[in-house]
Amino acid sequence: MVSAPLPLGIGLEPAGMLAELAAAPGSPGAMAVLTATDPAHLTFLERLDLVRAWERQLAWAAAGQLAAIGALEDPEPGEGADPLPEFVPDWCREEIATALHVTGTTAQNRLDLARELRTRLASTSTALRAGQLTERKAELIARAVRDLDDAVAAAVEAAVLPDAPGFTPPELQRALARIVLEVDPDGAADRAAEAVRRRRVTDVYPQPDGMGGLWAELPAADAATVLAGLDADADRIKQSLRDEGVDSSDMPDLQARRADVLLAWAQRALNEPGSPTVQGRRPHVQVTVPIGTLLGIDDAPGELAGYGPIDADTTRRLAADGIWRRLLTDPDSGTLLDYGRTTYQPPADLREHVIARDPRCTFPGCGRAARRCHLDHIHEWRHGGRTCAANLHPLCLRHHTCKSTSTWTVSRGDDDALTWTSPAGRAIRVPPPRLHPIRPPKPDHRGRAPCREASDPPPAPESGPSPPPVDDPPPF
Repeated sequence: MVSAPLPLGIGLEPAGMLAELAAAPGSPGAMAVLTATDPAHLTFLERLDLVRAWERQLAWAAAGQLAAIGALEDPEPGEGADPLPEFVPDWCREEIATALHVTGTTAQNRLDLARELRTRLASTSTALRAGQLTERKAELIARAVRDLDDAVAAAVEAAVLPDAPGFTPPELQRALARIVLEVDPDGAADRAAEAVRRRRVTDVYPQPDGMGGLWAELPAADAATVLAGLDADADRIKQSLRDEGVDSSDMPDLQARRADVLLAWAQRALNEPGSPTVQGRRPHVQVTVPIGTLLGIDDAPGELAGYGPIDADTTRRLAADGIWRRLLTDPDSGTLLDYGRTTYQPPADLREHVIARDPRCTFPGCGRAARRCHLDHIHEWRHGGRTCAANLHPLCLRHHTCKSTSTWTVSRGDDDALTWTSPAGRAIRVPPPRLHPIRPPKPDHRGRAPCREASDPPPAPESGPSPPPVDDPPPF
């Protein structure tokens, strides 16, 4: 039994108690009190104190979880009844991701933060446990010092910590950038060069209502150049519409015109001859269409490769504009999907079948598009595995390496589900992808607020662009 006393000095009157808890470190006793507190019986100021106290508890809990994550990566010999094999730290990210049902990127970010807190950022760890910093602020500090040597990292931490609790995350990020330059100006050029080598544009990440996001990480001057170029072409679109007599109120706004310019560039690039191939095909957009949707019999959603489900109207529009390829099996088609032991490399029709069936890397939680993956033999070719649909699945480079060099294993069941077994002995089931899910009953819309008419003014936009998904905010 673990006792849960209140922190010393905490009073028992609700108003005073909540105000003190809002400024006290997290603890089991404080957690018990907050859990038992009903906001309905509090004044507005007391509710604010309750919110602040919960924020302290969240930081305290995050510190505890990060300490446990750090211990996973480097288990001490002789501790515990079941020490993990030496190779587990190499793939600890995958153990965490599958255990918590988060992406590999999120798991890696937590590992990186846990490592910094248990080694070089002891004071930041103490501040997080005390509730003086949020997990997000601790992550910003850890990210800022990750490429610095120990002495410089300690100097940056000492300089920023006194003011960090009062900063918002953007303010803290700016302060860290300034302090790093002040503490280590000689290393700025090397760090900038290394950052340029990491420049990137992410894969598409889903947004609501059939939208998708992209995130570009470029040198600041290059990012400004890209934006200026988009604006130049966006202004040309505006002038062209004006010359055609389109009223200014009917013109797309600047943000929409930037998006149109970017799309036009991508369409030109896709149509240029001589493009290199990936998985035997030129770069293209792939949509899988249910036959009922295509014929207009029903409105089952389609599947856009690299994104996910899309509505029936968009599916039909993309299908009408595309080049048709029959990808799925049919008993009467004569398509050969089992090449036995005659070849190691899957032929084109088999590749297309597997990529259509499994749109993403099949490692649990991985979202890498199948066309950017390797096609792996579940039962290894060198050990007698066949080149057939049942024995092939897409794996990204990291997870292909994980399967090949560690004791992560995978098998396919009779229901086409995959079962991954981790080095720690955990079994993770990955059901077969449902490209066209069974549609639930339509909801009853009676009593629902009416939709906004097209003639109504749009709602006021929030300041700045919409944020990316919470699980993996940029930088991913």
